[in-house]
Amino acid sequence: MRIYCYKGRPKYVPHIFHTVSFSLDIETDDFVQYVGSTPEEVENHRDSQKSIFSLNWGFSHKRNLELHPFNQTCVGVETSEPYKVNLHLIRIDFYKVLLLCIGIFVLFSATRLSENAIFYYLCGVTLGICASFLLLVYFVSKLLPRKPIMYGMMLGGWGLAMYFGQILWNNLQVILVSYQMYAFWYVVIMGFLSFVVCYRYGPPKDQRSKNLIKWGLQMLAIFIVYQSSHYTELTLAINVILIIIYYFPKSWMTRSRSYYLRKFPRKRRLLTTEEFYEEGVRETTKALQELRQYCNSPECKQWRTMLLLKNPTRFASFMEGSSHLLDSEILDYETSHVDISEDENSEDDIENEVSEDDSETEENREVVNGYNRWNTSRLHPSEISTNNLRVKGRANL
Repeated sequence: MRIYCYKGRPKYVPHIFHTVSFSLDIETDDFVQYVGSTPEEVENHRDSQKSIFSLNWGFSHKRNLELHPFNQTCVGVETSEPYKVNLHLIRIDFYKVLLLCIGIFVLFSATRLSENAIFYYLCGVTLGICASFLLLVYFVSKLLPRKPIMYGMMLGGWGLAMYFGQILWNNLQVILVSYQMYAFWYVVIMGFLSFVVCYRYGPPKDQRSKNLIKWGLQMLAIFIVYQSSHYTELTLAINVILIIIYYFPKSWMTRSRSYYLRKFPRKRRLLTTEEFYEEGVRETTKALQELRQYCNSPECKQWRTMLLLKNPTRFASFMEGSSHLLDSEILDYETSHVDISEDENSEDDIENEVSEDDSETEENREVVNGYNRWNTSRLHPSEISTNNLRVKGRANL
């Protein structure tokens, strides 16, 4: 027997969906694998398995084994045939990601699922197909006499049933491939019988029964989230966070958000000229449409409104879809806008001319500035404004 050990990786949050698989490439089925955390434990499993009274679970005949990515794991292979071993590291196991998403969905949708009839029938049929063997054992146990010696036999029978159940689960793929017809008729018959039983009793109508189903789904969702990763500490923390979010009052969350916004307000962004124009057009169109809807609604008293208007004819044309502005009003607005633009351009030209005059030599600027300061000091304050006007007039010329 040869023993292969995997040391494990450090536990980090990015490694939450890591999966490690140990594959054995061998042509025959004449092999036995022993799994343990240390080589000594693997040896103990092997020695225990050699015993006649052994019920040890530490061996396997599977060619692919899933190892714990964060713990040390040793695998002992005992065979007389040649073989190859491979170790595969999957950094993101999408099956684990899917489990996490399903668990979160079931947790937050448990209330709606517990009241859904389709979900009730689907779960009933699935449970009937999977648990029909256990139901058979249960009904057989009802036929046995209630004596102390029979209880021991029943316990042994349940243990034997679990043992055969594990063998069946490990070889499920082989059974489905080799006995396709039997598996198909088993699913059809047991699914039909399960549907008949579910239809006979119907979906639960009692609120307490619905609560039990909801709590069962939530417990199943928590278990699925916990099993979605080998990083059990992190999945446990995720479960705690999900439970807090689920049962946390929304009013407290709203208050916390408002308090945060008061303490750390968002930075306001000013609108550009284009954005301001677009928003004005959009809001004006929206307001006019709301005005038309209100005036056409029964809440508006049309005749009283017509008495208060100066030009009812124009308002009537507006209600029929015409523009709220006349062509003359639009022309006056455009003309005034052009005049204002020309005045601003003329002021810019004046400033440019003054700046060109100021671009003289440094000596001339000093002389002119000195003269202006001397002249200003001699003038009366009332004459300063007049002098400034003369200077501006010369600049305009």
